[in-house]
Amino acid sequence: MIDMQTWMELVDYKITEGSNYTWRCYGLNTYSLDSWNGKHDDGGVSLHITFDTKNQTVFETTVCDYSNNRAYRMITRTMLRNIKKNPNCIMLMRIEHGTISTG
Repeated sequence: MIDMQTWMELVDYKITEGSNYTWRCYGLNTYSLDSWNGKHDDGGVSLHITFDTKNQTVFETTVCDYSNNRAYRMITRTMLRNIKKNPNCIMLMRIEHGTISTG
């Protein structure tokens, strides 16, 4: 999994948004940062990272490629297990991505 320093270097330290992570899947000290280059079409890209504010553990990262209409997400295996145990997070993942089963 990517770490905070690598992600910050990848986005050239350009943060366009940040917020507390509203779901409790990853604990109480969770925050998300976004970096978007401002383009919706060709060349458009946004990167997102969710992490623990106390120890900087990264839980997930997302990249949206607007040129090719693709999105990619990386979640640590341990955190994926925790998400599957939390019904609210499972519903969120189904609505947004439709890729995680409850079985």
